[in-house]
Amino acid sequence: MIAKGKSISHLCASISYALGREEAVILDKNIAFETPHGVAKEFKLFQDLNQRCERNSLSFVLSPTISDGQKLSLEQLETINKSFLEKMKLESHQYIAFVHQNTEHKHIHLYVNRIGYNGKAYDDTFISNRSAHVAESIANEMGLKTAREVQQGRQKEREMEHPDMKYIQELAKATLVLRGVNSVDKFVAVFNEAGSQAGLRSEAYHNKSGAFQGLRFYAGETKFKASHIDRSLSKQNIEHTLEQKLLEHTNREVILAHSKNQQGNQKLETFLQEENISHKTERATTQTLDLISALLNVNTSQFQRPINQETEEEEERKKKLKKKKRFAMGR
Repeated sequence: MIAKGKSISHLCASISYALGREEAVILDKNIAFETPHGVAKEFKLFQDLNQRCERNSLSFVLSPTISDGQKLSLEQLETINKSFLEKMKLESHQYIAFVHQNTEHKHIHLYVNRIGYNGKAYDDTFISNRSAHVAESIANEMGLKTAREVQQGRQKEREMEHPDMKYIQELAKATLVLRGVNSVDKFVAVFNEAGSQAGLRSEAYHNKSGAFQGLRFYAGETKFKASHIDRSLSKQNIEHTLEQKLLEHTNREVILAHSKNQQGNQKLETFLQEENISHKTERATTQTLDLISALLNVNTSQFQRPINQETEEEEERKKKLKKKKRFAMGR
C-alpha cells in the first residue's frame, strides 16, 4: 500500500472530482455535509479562524495493491482510513473519505480540514513522506504489501527481463564512489569510458532551460531510467550524493590549506621569536654600551674646585695673615 498527501486550496473542486467518478462511495466522515459545497462550507467555519493559511485543506490518496484491494472489504478500508488519521494525528480534525471501486485499483480519497478546532494550522512539512511511512506501518500491521515490497518485486522482474541492468547498476555505483567524480558530467564521462567495451553508456538529460533532469542508461539499444536501475541513481539522490562529495572535496581542500597555513604560521612564529630574542639582545647590548659611555663621560667638575677659585682663597688668607702681623708689630 502506498499513500500520497499534500496541502490544497481548491477543496470544492477536488471533492467534486472524487464524487464524480463512478461507484464513488462515502467511506467515513465526522461532519454533517456530503456535497462538495456543503463540505467546503463546513470546513470554512474553522478555516475563518486562520485566514493567513491559504492551503487550508489536506488531500490524501491511500492505495493498496491491486491484489490486496480486491480482497479488502469496505469495513477494512474504513479501518485503514481511521488508522491513518490516528497515526497522522488528524483524528480530531474535520474529514471526509471516499472510496473508488470503479477500477481494478481500489483506493481511498481522504480530505481533512488543515485548520483545527483551535484555529491552528496542521504542520504539513514533508507531509507526503510522512504519509508514505504511515501507510507502510499500516500495511505491515494488516499483512498487506508495502510500497517497498512492490518496488522490489518490480525491480526483480525488470532484472530478469534485462540482465544488463545488474551490470549497469554495479558500474554506476562503482563510478559514483570514485573521488574525482563530483559532477554529473564527470560521472557520465567516467561511466561511458568504463562501459564502452560492454556496450553500456549513460547520458544526462535537461529541460529547455538547461536544468538537469536525470540520467538515462543504455545497454545496446535498450534504454533504462536511472530510477529503474537503482533508487540511489534518481535525480534527487544523485544530486545529493554529488553535492556531498563536492562539499567533502572542498572541506578537504580547506583543511589542507589551513594545515599548510598553520605550518607556515608556526615557522613565522619561530622566526619572529628568534628575531625578537635577537632584537632584545641587540637592544640590551646597545643600552649597556650607552650606560658605559654615559659613565665614562660623567662631568667630574662637580667634584673638583676650580683652580682659579682655589688661588683667590689662598691669596685672601695670606692677606689676612699679613694684616694680623702688622697689627701685632704696631702694638
